[in-house]
Amino acid sequence: MSDCEISRIHASVIRELDAVFGWMITGSDTSVSLDIQNVATPKGNISNQIRVLNSELMSVFSESEIRLLKLQCEYLQFQRGREASDFVIGFQHFHGMWVHMLDKSLIWNFPVNQLFSIPAYKFEDGTIKPAASKGQRTDTVLRLPDSNIFAVVDAKYYGTQELGSAPSWPDLVKQFFMRQL
Repeated sequence: MSDCEISRIHASVIRELDAVFGWMITGSDTSVSLDIQNVATPKGNISNQIRVLNSELMSVFSESEIRLLKLQCEYLQFQRGREASDFVIGFQHFHGMWVHMLDKSLIWNFPVNQLFSIPAYKFEDGTIKPAASKGQRTDTVLRLPDSNIFAVVDAKYYGTQELGSAPSWPDLVKQFFMRQL
C-alpha cells in the first residue's frame, strides 16, 4: 500500500467505477474494492488530479504504468465534462453478458456445464493440473422439470450476408454435438 497522491487518485477512480459497475461483476451491490475503501481521497479537483497524473507520466517508463496513467486521465477528463445523467455503456464482446442474462432470467435453467469433463495436463514432474477454463461450455440449457426434455438456447446472432459474420468452426461443431444430446 502506498500513500501517495497517485495511489489516492487511482483508489478514487476504482471506488467510483466499483460503485457504478461493480454489480456487473458481483451480481449484487457488494463492492469488489473493499481493500481500498480506507485510502484517503485525492487532494484538489479533477483538473488538479489530471495535472498530477500528467506530471507522473513524465517519470515512468513501464508501458503498463504509462497505459494506466493515461486511462486514468481519460476517465477523469470524461468525468469532468459529463452531465450527471449522461451514461452509456457498451461491450465489445456482449455475448458473455447476454448468456449470463439468459441464464438468470429464463425459467428451468439447467447448469449443464458443471457436468462436462475438463481437460487436464500431466507435466514431466508427474503433476496433473486440470484446466477448467478450457472445458466445453454450452450456452443456456433449459430442462423441463421432472423430465428428460432439454432445450439449448443459442445466444449468438449470425449475419448471413458475408463470410466475416458467419459462424466459426467451433460454433458449428458445438451445434452439431448439441443436437446429439
